[in-house]
Amino acid sequence: MSFEGDTPPTKRKRTTHACDSCRQRKSRCNGARPMCDVCMGMGFECHYQDPAKRRASAANTNYSSPLEGRLEVMETLVRELLSKSNQRQVPETPWTDSVSIAEMQMLEAPTSEMRLYTDSVDGMCAITFAGESVSGYFGPTSSSAFFSKIIHATREIHSAVGSHARPAPVISKPPSPPAEEMLGDQVEGLGGNGLRNPFFLPPSQDVMRLVETFFAHTGRLFPYLHLGAIIEFNNVPRPADPNRVNRARLCILNMIMAFASIHSPSKSSSIVDKLSRGNVFFYRALYILRSMQPTDVTLESVQATLLVAQYVQGTQRSAQTWSIASSAIYGALQIGLWRQPTVEGLGMSPLEAEVRKRTWWMCYMIDKMCSMTFGRPPIIPNSYMDCELPLDVPLESLAINAERKTAKRPASTISGARLFLETSKLNTILGQVIEKLYGGNLDRSPSPRLSQQLQDVLGIDQQLAEWKCGLPAGLEILKGTNIIDIDLHSSSESLRFRVVMSLRYHSLTTLLHRKVLEWLLECSGSTMSGPGITDFLHTVINGSIDMCINSARDTISVISSILDHHILLPIWWYSVYYGIKAVI
Repeated sequence: MSFEGDTPPTKRKRTTHACDSCRQRKSRCNGARPMCDVCMGMGFECHYQDPAKRRASAANTNYSSPLEGRLEVMETLVRELLSKSNQRQVPETPWTDSVSIAEMQMLEAPTSEMRLYTDSVDGMCAITFAGESVSGYFGPTSSSAFFSKIIHATREIHSAVGSHARPAPVISKPPSPPAEEMLGDQVEGLGGNGLRNPFFLPPSQDVMRLVETFFAHTGRLFPYLHLGAIIEFNNVPRPADPNRVNRARLCILNMIMAFASIHSPSKSSSIVDKLSRGNVFFYRALYILRSMQPTDVTLESVQATLLVAQYVQGTQRSAQTWSIASSAIYGALQIGLWRQPTVEGLGMSPLEAEVRKRTWWMCYMIDKMCSMTFGRPPIIPNSYMDCELPLDVPLESLAINAERKTAKRPASTISGARLFLETSKLNTILGQVIEKLYGGNLDRSPSPRLSQQLQDVLGIDQQLAEWKCGLPAGLEILKGTNIIDIDLHSSSESLRFRVVMSLRYHSLTTLLHRKVLEWLLECSGSTMSGPGITDFLHTVINGSIDMCINSARDTISVISSILDHHILLPIWWYSVYYGIKAVI
């Protein structure tokens, strides 16, 4: 019997029949061209390797065998790291995108594509973002600006002492080189991200499963989307017609599926698989968002942009966060979301009025978050927020009840709406800190006198104390001293809300009293011992520094206590920011 016409040709034909994407994922491929069924369904780019190239590579086996050995070692190391990450239950959030996706792309994507997701950072915190050609600006409230003041004060101390020890080395360098390609160009073509049909929608039942996951996690923390409206969005014919489909609604659905894919309760999927699925939906939404006309702004387009901005916060595309959030805010201003329907008689139902109100407050919150993080002037000043606060009422009950008074929850229940309400109040205090103490991040000089700064600090601190006293039972602030007495294994929703609220409070307290510490870093030693600093001012300054240090310690204690209970803080990138800020 001859073996030349049977098994070897069949095996070789089956191997070359699979596309590169299915071969890397070890998935069953039907070999359809130009795109197989798997790549069509998942939205991946479908390529078939040229047999001629495979024969050429086989001829160079002796040359490439050392490289293959090194590659196997690297792959083994990556698999071990990812396996350990799964065993430790690394938080399943977009923050992991900066590590896990980079590791996955190292095996699947060319180097030129992977370079698009990396921000260049020089030694003095002057950052060139991915997709930008110039360095980004970090103003007074940013952690990098505070760190620069620490470095400057340290150098001043060394120069004043005049010791023979070598001074601290200059760690700055020329501006980092910009990325070779723009993220916008990549999304425009959608080739580099493995997307061929950005308007593809999974079956309705699959979408609803992800929608339920979203509203059980992220949707509980930011309740500005109505479940009933999302169900209506899902009633779109498949396949979606790009010329007729509502792109804002399609973008919202993709972002909900992106968040839900990452927060999926499935234990059978690894973190890399969840992030890979989430990013497929994210890139579809990003493409759709860029294709929408800026003049056709609606409530739904603002909500879609907010979701994209929230997702980007957890990735390395930090510059994109600022630009996308700004687009959402300007869209909200364009359609007048700040107007009060109940006062101005806009003729809306209680549900529609509340959704508009919460969307406007969400714009305000993300504006304050970006302003505080980047140290840039806020787009929405506090004077724009002379409007009603969000209601402590679930949107579902507003859809059922015509009268607001019949839609209220029992006072003993801590809902996502109450967390959103208290966060809205806290952000108004954050706005005062940015405007009064940090000059709106405009970096004006000269700074106000110390007595004026201390007066502002004490006034805002009193507002924080009053806000803290007004928190309902079950939402009290956690500290390093009382978190050890709490059963963290319960993983209840109220405990999760309490953890989130505590970290937000401690972050604001640290920023508030950090201003006094900055003044001490900038003033000379003779200033503190001069006649202008009375014993009372000494007491106030020392008390403010203690508050700053204690809040930073409480932040670190809370985060370290819940490391093994990541369900208590699903929006994980916030805790990373809070932790770094507290350590500095």
